[in-house]
Amino acid sequence: MSERSTQSKTGMVVCPACGHRFALDAQVVQALGADIESQVRGRLEQQLRASMAPDAERKARRLAAKELREKDEELRQREHDITTLKRKVTSLTKQLPSSRAQALGFTREETLAQQLARRCPNDTIAPVARGTRGADIVQRVRAPAGGVCGTILWESKRAANWNRSWLRKLQHDQRQGYHQFAVLVSDVLPQSDCTLVQVDGIWVVDFDLAADLAILLRDTVIKVAAARGARAKREDLKGLAYDYLAGPRFASHVQAIVESAQRMRQGLELERRALQAKWAEREQQIDTVVGELAGIWGDLRGLGTALAPVEQLELPAPSAD
Repeated sequence: MSERSTQSKTGMVVCPACGHRFALDAQVVQALGADIESQVRGRLEQQLRASMAPDAERKARRLAAKELREKDEELRQREHDITTLKRKVTSLTKQLPSSRAQALGFTREETLAQQLARRCPNDTIAPVARGTRGADIVQRVRAPAGGVCGTILWESKRAANWNRSWLRKLQHDQRQGYHQFAVLVSDVLPQSDCTLVQVDGIWVVDFDLAADLAILLRDTVIKVAAARGARAKREDLKGLAYDYLAGPRFASHVQAIVESAQRMRQGLELERRALQAKWAEREQQIDTVVGELAGIWGDLRGLGTALAPVEQLELPAPSAD
């Protein structure tokens, strides 16, 4: 049982319960003083920590945010440096003699073929022979059973500037070979902030992501072939016709027809606008000639010249009504 006691000015302690007065031993006083001092110091430290905790937390958050910002800026700077170096390399490559630039292009094709073969060991990676029309590499995708279930066409470009004509050529090559996918691997892309984009049905990818894209595309080819194979087990004419209509050959023919129709429509529209402009010009010329002739006719009539009437230049006769 703890008792509170009060020390008087004479060194005596009065018990608050019974009022008895007695002298306090020096060692007890020292022990009590040390205990009180420890309690007071503990409370002060607690209050100090409590008052400093929000500041410390805020400082920690600021330091963490600053560190994240600096890391982000460092990463952005590295990406900028890499992009700048790539542009310098492509620019220097463009300045090389044509033979040297061609040799570097062949080296890039070989490197791409090696990466595809390494990431897709079950497939057949066949570089197109030099001097042969078409793209650079044909990837024949093989199913786990070993059969070829589709192809992917690859074209590699090393240039300083983007050229949209690459897409048209690759589209033509894709249709000619009935390939399921066509991929353009280029150091420069149509969108500088994207390393992978699809333009007009053609996948355009940075060299570093080409092998990863190959994995995704071959998986799609295998799944589509498996679904088509399940349908192809039917030998009836309806099933064969459906497989043909759902296959890449029919899609390639339709795409070629649609593109031809679009070009014809664009040419027809240009001709129509040109003819309209020509008609408007001729109409204005005719109106000018008729107006000038009417003016001359009027001048001659005004001079009292007897001229035979011209119906088109006479006022209509008043009606009998």
